[in-house]
Amino acid sequence: MPELADVFARLFAHTPATVFSLLGLALVAGAGGLTYRAIRLMGGESAGGTIIRWHKRTTDDTVSYAPVVRFQAGAQGEFEVQSSTVFEDKEGDINVPVMMRYDPRNPERADIEGRHHPWRPMIALLVLAAGAFTVAWQAGGYEETAGAHDASEFAIP
Repeated sequence: MPELADVFARLFAHTPATVFSLLGLALVAGAGGLTYRAIRLMGGESAGGTIIRWHKRTTDDTVSYAPVVRFQAGAQGEFEVQSSTVFEDKEGDINVPVMMRYDPRNPERADIEGRHHPWRPMIALLVLAAGAFTVAWQAGGYEETAGAHDASEFAIP
């Protein structure tokens, strides 16, 4: 098994490897933030809410809609939050009751309970991070072996 210093040297020794390694680290950090959020919501409280409108989101020529929900967080008051895990390809109905899960310390950190799993975005970021690290590892390896073959290797004895 390679030593940690060898791993870092391979991942950060050359520009392409460094770029992909830093991208991988950023994706891991993002996944960490999403994991923290999901854990806080798992230990949070539930409240009934109502979808009051749909927010249109356009990314890479793809249009999706996320519900905006109003809910009462106990004595802390009423909050409106946009779901970060529920995206549909068309606007849904409004005035639809939904169950919300929220962080009691910060009720603005909330999302809809149900069929959309809060771990999916975190898993997606980790898969992308693994891909970035794989590209970085390969780029670092190719840089190490560049020019390793010389004419004497193919000489006839």
